[in-house]
Amino acid sequence: MGVPREGFDFSERRVYLRCQAVVVREGRLLLVEQRDHQGPYWTLPGGGLHYGESLAECVRRETKEETGLEVEPLRLLSVVEQPPAPTFRWQVVGFLFESRATGGQAAPGYDPELPPGSICSVGWWAPADLGRLRVYPRAMLQVHLARWLEDGTPPPLYFREQAGG
Repeated sequence: MGVPREGFDFSERRVYLRCQAVVVREGRLLLVEQRDHQGPYWTLPGGGLHYGESLAECVRRETKEETGLEVEPLRLLSVVEQPPAPTFRWQVVGFLFESRATGGQAAPGYDPELPPGSICSVGWWAPADLGRLRVYPRAMLQVHLARWLEDGTPPPLYFREQAGG
């Protein structure tokens, strides 16, 4: 589900606050490829909010760590809630920010909460490609952000993914 895998007790009930960058270049969405126990998946760059950090600071830090890009968050696009699942008892709340790249080159970075090499690649994906990828959050990426990129229909300000999505 796009959260830290090592050193965490996933049987513990927990709320995980996550900030993510929605960066678009020439109609394509920036995604980060990671791996979990089911194999590779793609997600927006971003991660956990640190104590005392603003949401915008978190977006900047996480995007730089994972992709090498410097970004400026422009506006909150959506809040996405991913409910707990039977084997994953965390409730993930993601703040998705439309962001503009201001420097750097997109390349696989690192996630200090994951083992080295966990960020496999970064890619710019067309809306039509999102449906064939294993992505998280699934409906937000495959439906709402794809539609936003295609025709400008804004994603819902709040969206609750299905469990496991």
